[in-house]
Amino acid sequence: MKKTLLLPAIRSRLSKSRWANCTFAVMIVLALLANSSNALSDPFPTNAADQTITGKVTDEAGGGLPGVSVVVKGTQRGTVTDQQGNYSVVAPDASTTLVFSFVGYLSQEVTIGNRTQINLTLEPDTKSLSEVIVVGYGTQKKRDLTGAISSISSQEIAETPAANLLQNAQGRLAGVDIVRSNGNPGSPPVIRIRGNRSITAGNDPLYVIDGIPTDVSINDFNPNDIESMEVLKDASAVAIYGSRGANGVILITTKRGKEGKAVISYDGYYGIKKAKKDINLMNGEQFARYSRISRGIDPTNASMDNTFFDPLESQNLQSGIETDWLDLILRDGKQQQHQLSASGGSKNTTYYLSGAFYDEKGIMQQSDYQRYSFRANIETQLSEKLRVGVSSTVASDLQNVMSNGPYTNALRFSPLVQPFDADGNFLAYPNPREGLVTSPLLQYQPGQYTDERRKYRIFANIFGEYKLLDGLTYRLNFGPDFSTYRQGEYSGTLAGSANTAEVTNRQIFAYTLENILTYTKQLGQHSFNAVGLFSTQQNRTETSGARARNIPVESSLFYDLGSAADILGISSSLTKWGLVSYMGRINYSFKNRYLLTLTGRADGSSRLSPANKWAFFPSISAGWVLSDEAFLNDSKTISFLKLRAGYGAVGNTSINPYQTLGGLRRSVYAYGNDAAYGFGLNVIPNPDLRWEISSTLNVGTDFGFLNDRITGSLEVYKTNTTDLLLNRLIPITSGYGSVLQNIGSTSNQGWELTLNGKILPSSSGVRWEAGLNVFSNREKIVELFNTNDDVGNGWFIGQPINVFYNFKQDGIWQTD
Repeated sequence: MKKTLLLPAIRSRLSKSRWANCTFAVMIVLALLANSSNALSDPFPTNAADQTITGKVTDEAGGGLPGVSVVVKGTQRGTVTDQQGNYSVVAPDASTTLVFSFVGYLSQEVTIGNRTQINLTLEPDTKSLSEVIVVGYGTQKKRDLTGAISSISSQEIAETPAANLLQNAQGRLAGVDIVRSNGNPGSPPVIRIRGNRSITAGNDPLYVIDGIPTDVSINDFNPNDIESMEVLKDASAVAIYGSRGANGVILITTKRGKEGKAVISYDGYYGIKKAKKDINLMNGEQFARYSRISRGIDPTNASMDNTFFDPLESQNLQSGIETDWLDLILRDGKQQQHQLSASGGSKNTTYYLSGAFYDEKGIMQQSDYQRYSFRANIETQLSEKLRVGVSSTVASDLQNVMSNGPYTNALRFSPLVQPFDADGNFLAYPNPREGLVTSPLLQYQPGQYTDERRKYRIFANIFGEYKLLDGLTYRLNFGPDFSTYRQGEYSGTLAGSANTAEVTNRQIFAYTLENILTYTKQLGQHSFNAVGLFSTQQNRTETSGARARNIPVESSLFYDLGSAADILGISSSLTKWGLVSYMGRINYSFKNRYLLTLTGRADGSSRLSPANKWAFFPSISAGWVLSDEAFLNDSKTISFLKLRAGYGAVGNTSINPYQTLGGLRRSVYAYGNDAAYGFGLNVIPNPDLRWEISSTLNVGTDFGFLNDRITGSLEVYKTNTTDLLLNRLIPITSGYGSVLQNIGSTSNQGWELTLNGKILPSSSGVRWEAGLNVFSNREKIVELFNTNDDVGNGWFIGQPINVFYNFKQDGIWQTD
């Protein structure tokens, strides 16, 4: 049996790094060396029964192909063709099979028989160019794309175990920043596509799962259920989603069943996480020396220690007793996942079913995350023209979050005290010198701190598709999305204060209803694809909460707030918003090399006033496949080259509903000796609010060299965002702190480079591929509500939206 060594793909994301170019240069050299003559020369001696086979390998145009691998199947014997495509190989007998393979061409196997000369023509492998990419309300061949789209496959997603698929994609997509929001297990990552555009209205991308948009966390979706993920980055690509795609769109397609016998598979892993300790804390003696120096005392002079150390600290210092608090609060984390799936189907019905359990324990105690998820994707052909199906996910999440308190206290706590007394009892305040600072281990004690978050979610896409005419299809999508969320918090009495507890509940029901017409037509060398859409989206969010103090039975945590002596607050709210959209898109191709895409979408948002709720978002993009032209068709170096450019606009209304109407809040005042209540405005109504608009120009090229041995793309873009939905500060003497207005503008410009190389592509043994992406984004505020910086909010013209700002220190004021 032939053994194949598969080296994992090497991928990295670099930003303005010199050695990035050097790394890829080495890749190219290795790739060329791998093609050098006699790279697979026969290491085995010949015998009398061997026969020499010669021949020539040519391409579809009849030219000789250099560097083609010719291997005796089942052995390590082989060679490569010379510059003219000629080869010579020794074969054992007439039943031997030769394997011909070359990057960018389909491999072929040929049995020798009685022949001593075998000439062969290899056919191009157009798989990479004909690869189908999801583009929103349809698909396109990769070579026909005119917008800026990055894609990642299920195989790449599965390479890195993680709680959600965005963490799997980290560093693999040019122009996409993915970072964890915090260190707690299960915390969703923060993702930015080509930087921040808006200051107040939000910068999160839109997630579209199996065609249904959602704003709720994607943590509920098992990464192993994902077939592919596409990121739409420029306006010409995202304009089809209008206002929902203002900050980019992430399209997620889940796995489907295939016709054939049932395939049952299990996937699982287990791993251990180690805390990376970049901070080396002082031991007892080092802390004592530091304390002396800070007071102007010689670091070796211990005679004055009792003047600033507690006697307990001095005694522990002399006895060599010390505590490494960081070691006490950190632990080894664990991560595991188990999934069982079944897929298959008949000619008319296919299915994919899966159930998975994910468990992660953080490096801090009482921080963990568990998820149970179930998926069912079923499609059936009811008649020759009618196809129906459902794609659904049911998930249950449980997350326990630990505060930053233990870590923060461990970094600043004295190492000359211990967490327990001589009898082993826990000390809430172990350092008498710092009587108000609690032990770093306080929140780890039983019943002293709880932050438990539990969620249930049902997400589905129920669809029906009917073929009206030849090339004309109608599709109905209905996507309900229901989730419930509960957060319970509790703080105990061990520190000497009264216990407190709080419960927050949130229930969300959203749905999307879409009517889609798709028409495809081929007229000679002209190809057309047209999509029309009418959709409506509704969202209803209901919240409630309560907070209490002095709960008599501490073990009840936050489950019995009614028994508390003090009810600190009760709250509830209801929020509803809707969106109605009309969309049209035309894709045109001439000779499969001249490409044009036109898109227009009109959105009406309930978050804005009737006079401003509607806006129209157009886009245009074009592409030219130069490698199909006569002047490049015979190139031995350039195997694929496409130029493309696009321009478009999208809108953003990611603000809280009812901003145009204003809001009330309860006020408390004294009425004699009694408390009285009233209501006053807390949000200034602004009926003139309108859309925040982002316009993007994107120019790009896709390329392939040496028969696609090296492939990649280069993008250059600029985005201008105007009419910012901005919470402007106003004088507090007005009775308000801010007002929401359309004021100001921002700009993002940058470039992205993606390179992929097949260093060792031989199908006979070792296969080595490497990928690299480098990108740069310059984000800045162009205009605010006046020509000056807004120091109070930390906004500065010419600088990014989020900056670190402080005063420069000139030094210490001296006595002279």
